[in-house]
Amino acid sequence: MTFQAIVRESITNEPVEGLEFWNWRQPEIEGVSNADGLIEIPGMMAGEFEFNVTAVVENRKESSFAGEYARWWSEQATKDHQHEEKQPVQFQRNFDSLSFDLQGEVTRVEVFVEPLVTIRGRVIDPHGNPVEGATVAPAKTGSGNSITGDTRYSYLTDVEGMFTIKLPASKTAKYNLVAHDGKYGQWRTWANGVGEPFQTTPGQVIEDVVLQLTEPATVRGQVMNVLGTPRSHVKVRAAAVDKRDNRCYHPQTETDEEGKYELKYIRPGKQYIQIEPIWLDAVEASGETTRIVDLQPNSIEENVNFQTD
Repeated sequence: MTFQAIVRESITNEPVEGLEFWNWRQPEIEGVSNADGLIEIPGMMAGEFEFNVTAVVENRKESSFAGEYARWWSEQATKDHQHEEKQPVQFQRNFDSLSFDLQGEVTRVEVFVEPLVTIRGRVIDPHGNPVEGATVAPAKTGSGNSITGDTRYSYLTDVEGMFTIKLPASKTAKYNLVAHDGKYGQWRTWANGVGEPFQTTPGQVIEDVVLQLTEPATVRGQVMNVLGTPRSHVKVRAAAVDKRDNRCYHPQTETDEEGKYELKYIRPGKQYIQIEPIWLDAVEASGETTRIVDLQPNSIEENVNFQTD
């Protein structure tokens, strides 16, 4: 059978050329929208089929976008989360795959794509100097998490501390940007810096954003069981109470053979210091595994201890 899709921009309703439908497991199945927005793929088998969505100018296995578009949906898709989401205040995903039930000689669908948001700015250290190799990433404000649950939409600064970040619009939801001193999994000198929450609209361009890293704080303590025996190799993390951080860049360490730990590079302010099991939402941690400390820049907080079963 033949699969046909008409691709339109969600704002203007105009056809979109150069959008690519393909499948990472079956790379021989692919189609690209023409000037009329039409994708046509003959020789398909009937049944449900999942398409990855990118644009022909990209490395399609690594891209988070489809050209200048960050979201896509279709009311004919088989999954509810692949339809247009209209829940107020909720952050809309719609940036993964699209699945369709292919039936008959021809299956025709309509797909809408939404323009991405571009933000440009600079990361500086606490003294106002530009920071090369810092990561800038979005956080879903109030969650302590990224907007995707992973490190998608994370970007490194150049030699002048400049960054360009592209991401989906927040619409009625809010997000904020996080600056981290290093790559994912790397810690260098400074603690994270966070920006104020804001909202964006599809296609918006924001210039001259400044994110400032912060003077780090350190927390030390020990983890014991109820019998007073040290617990080694227990994960310890810090999670900001204001929930403007991104959990992919939370400071984390492990206890040593004596159950002692030193947790460094913590952003000043109120922080949850927590031991495993680590919860997605820091608020949900049990009382014996979490403490709240109020940290000052360049401070060292001693004796943040835990005793667990």
